[in-house]
Amino acid sequence: MAYNLEKRVELDDVTLIEAMTVFETPREFYDAARLMITNEELVLIAKMGMRECGADELRKIISDNDLADDAEGFLDSAWRRVIIDKVEDEQTKELRYKVTNFYMRYPIFAQYEPEIYGTLQKPVIDALNDWDFEVYMAKNRQVVLDKMKGIGLNVRMHQSDFMTLDDALQAIDECETQISIVPCNCKAMMYYQHKPVEVCINLGRNQDAINSQQTRGYGKKVTKEEAKELIIQCNKDGLMQCGEYEHYCNCDGLACYPMKMAKALGSRGAYPLAHYRIDFHLDECDHCGICAKMCNFGAFYYDAYKKVAFDPEKCYGCTICSANCPQNAIHLVKIKDSPIPGSRAAALAMEK
Repeated sequence: MAYNLEKRVELDDVTLIEAMTVFETPREFYDAARLMITNEELVLIAKMGMRECGADELRKIISDNDLADDAEGFLDSAWRRVIIDKVEDEQTKELRYKVTNFYMRYPIFAQYEPEIYGTLQKPVIDALNDWDFEVYMAKNRQVVLDKMKGIGLNVRMHQSDFMTLDDALQAIDECETQISIVPCNCKAMMYYQHKPVEVCINLGRNQDAINSQQTRGYGKKVTKEEAKELIIQCNKDGLMQCGEYEHYCNCDGLACYPMKMAKALGSRGAYPLAHYRIDFHLDECDHCGICAKMCNFGAFYYDAYKKVAFDPEKCYGCTICSANCPQNAIHLVKIKDSPIPGSRAAALAMEK
């Protein structure tokens, strides 16, 4: 979605370092960043610095530095590519712009420019993901630790609750806004993983936010029936429905940051919040192994006698095993009386 990816200006070392510093790019990822950001965008970043700029000032920067023939198109492209964000003054409604950063640009690059992202070598992608996850953990660790202590339970947190398949489908039925699908940034960044990527579902008002992916022109609009078909297939493929009223993803234990964070912090049951306990009836099981193949946490497994066994201490309560058991040998037991995850009632409860 770039205005012009053909190199138009040469970049000197001083401008490069200045731009990378403003963009908060780790030194070890300068080479990778050169794939994510054009020379022209780097000049714009260096000239803007950390201040907010009006559109007229940016057009002058673009013109004075010969960054593009069409200043408006270049500005729009830089915004769509998450090089810059829009900022609206609450009083005057004046629109201004500010530089984003490497952490914000990286997932968008992986999500929507996979043909370029895929040229990076696996060790580089691994290093990028390790760094990105560390930043993510630093931003979210305390909220999860508080939830584990029973503090701040109403604090909004992405991928907050595990949802049953029926919960996820009900959330679609209740949706009164346009539904859109975007690539999962976690899965897209783990480029070489095999899980489906187009699995994040947006249901709420955040789609109209000034800097949302949808406002920037990303995402695919779908009908309720199309969204349901996707969810049902994801569930069969071993992806967990996890989220809240306005947004949820079809997550896995390999790539998804919320699941990786939950494992790292030991937040089983508290985050993502489990609403059901798995009650495995061995006497009803025919040992087909579907649950063992799809469990993201190793709670279902084959024992030494090649029989299906269940370890409740490893179970996070995601419920996909129950939805896919052909013998209905995996029962769900409600943990507590609470609104259905993803429902309007749950959203209202969070606002109290």
